[in-house]
Amino acid sequence: MKTLWWYIGIACRTIVVLVIALVALVVCFPPFGPVSREFSEVSGEKFVAYFGSRWPVEVAPKEIERASGKLYSCIDCHANWVRIAIRREAAGDWQDSVHAALEKPSQYRQSSETTEGVYRIVTNPTFVKPSFATAPKWWTPPPLDFRMTERMWYSTGATYADVLYSGFDPLTNTLWIFDYGQQHGQLWKAGEIPEGRQFAWGTGMNRKKNEEMPPNNVRSLKSDIRPEDVPLSAEVSQ
Repeated sequence: MKTLWWYIGIACRTIVVLVIALVALVVCFPPFGPVSREFSEVSGEKFVAYFGSRWPVEVAPKEIERASGKLYSCIDCHANWVRIAIRREAAGDWQDSVHAALEKPSQYRQSSETTEGVYRIVTNPTFVKPSFATAPKWWTPPPLDFRMTERMWYSTGATYADVLYSGFDPLTNTLWIFDYGQQHGQLWKAGEIPEGRQFAWGTGMNRKKNEEMPPNNVRSLKSDIRPEDVPLSAEVSQ
């Protein structure tokens, strides 16, 4: 009998130790908890290391003179504010690569039935204001032409909105970048894509799989021509 109680005591103490260790682990490393980091005036090599494989190979770290950023991510949302001192040509390469990649079907979320998106150029846009994070104090882009790629993902009973805004200031050779995404976000109602170069992927809402919307004429950063059919202002709501 004493042996039985001895084993029970050992088991109870083991369970208590495991529970304490688990609680400490959750407190120190919360599962799927938010991750926020901010850095100021770092080198190109250090800056690119924050992005890893997400950084386009077309732009070498040596092209970046210095960079500042605030990066916030969680299981169902993210928001990034970035300011980069960089040559105009390299900034254009970054924008061409990243914005074009967002329109490819390889970016299609497997859990979504349909993806809708639009690329356009907007002067001094109204930026999304995330409810879960705030912009850093140094985020003060001047009035610029911003290249904007906005997307809505639709699946049964859920939506996901994400945007990428990038604008280059030739007076200071500065590239300003804002990147945002949030589950249950709403940029527009399904099927009501704003004017611009529209694209759509998936099988939902009577769309053919991998259907691409007819593109509108949208200028590149490297062009000085602005098409009349691209709106010069926009309001984006969650």
